Amino acid sequence: MPYKKIALAGFVFLVFILGSWAVSSVDEELSSFRAKESENVPENVDGGVGKTHNSEAAIISVERPAAALSVPEFESSEARTQILDAMTSYDEISQYPPTSQPIINAAHVNSFVNSTLPSSSLPFPVAGLETPIELSVQLQSYNYFFGDSITAEIVASDLPTAAALGATAVLLGDSGEELARLTIDVGNQNSSQRSLSVEFDTLNYDASAWPVEMNLGAYVEVDGSSLFISAPFKINTPTAAVDSLGYSQVNGEYLDIPVTLDVLVPGYYFLSAVLYSAGTGVPLVYLETEGLVEQGVDILVLHAHVQALKKGGDDGPYQLKEILLERWSDEVIPLDLAGKVNPGVYGLDGYRFDEFDDLPYIDPLKEERLRLMQGLGSL
Repeated sequence: MPYKKIALAGFVFLVFILGSWAVSSVDEELSSFRAKESENVPENVDGGVGKTHNSEAAIISVERPAAALSVPEFESSEARTQILDAMTSYDEISQYPPTSQPIINAAHVNSFVNSTLPSSSLPFPVAGLETPIELSVQLQSYNYFFGDSITAEIVASDLPTAAALGATAVLLGDSGEELARLTIDVGNQNSSQRSLSVEFDTLNYDASAWPVEMNLGAYVEVDGSSLFISAPFKINTPTAAVDSLGYSQVNGEYLDIPVTLDVLVPGYYFLSAVLYSAGTGVPLVYLETEGLVEQGVDILVLHAHVQALKKGGDDGPYQLKEILLERWSDEVIPLDLAGKVNPGVYGLDGYRFDEFDDLPYIDPLKEERLRLMQGLGSL
């Protein structure tokens, strides 16, 4: 259901949540302060301090100067500073729709797109060795599909130079059951670091009963000592694929970008992408949308706001990259499933900024949220 995971509103509230987290630390300090002030309050005062520590009643019932309720040290606390920083950041991002956010620099893409590959790295103390053996595994993707080859790299470091090495890779189900096993070729290297490649071709296995969420693990034998490491991945039933881009066009203050989908399983889908300059290769705008799509050929439309485009200072042509398609879970399929993105260049035309309606974006909840954060900051 769309209401269980509102990605669009989620980003708008990102900085707001930071402020709420910060003020919670103030509340904890305030509670601690009140508890100390109330140490000598009898248990039977207003039902006991322990039952009313979030209420002013128990504290006000204690005779002490009203000035004691003021906690001036909070005014320069880290929590207050973070709330003020959050307000400043929110004031900036609220100038753009949550579905069309400008990219400040290349590193800023990581704030929107999780490009981290699934991996794990652990030290293993071994008897007789001063330095633990470091074992790591990294898969080449988080989302695989039936018919893909599941590939990974196993690296063993700080090995004894002439160590006898053996390795086996396994695919494990979500309950730890072994679903596939593969002997890894370790070669004849004699070095302190060995890199081993793993490839499970899913076409070679009866994968019909495999769960969506799995782990790739590796057993590595070093001079008789057995080490094990694993990393998670998903193998997705095909539901839909990004096929091509439709004809983009200016629509008021937006650039509408239709994305054509080849849909096998209808449902509620989420789509996101990063708009890049085709000329410079610089990331410009993060885009996302969501909606119901029907079986067959259907379309989801990304909307790039003119103010976000102008922030990047590039009027095109453009390319869409880091495209993510996901079918959200429902009563038909109980897990979120990734959609495929067919290979190819997803290019689109550029348009002069004066072809758009030069309108600012008005967040309908901006004033309400800022007032709330201002109230938190004044605690």
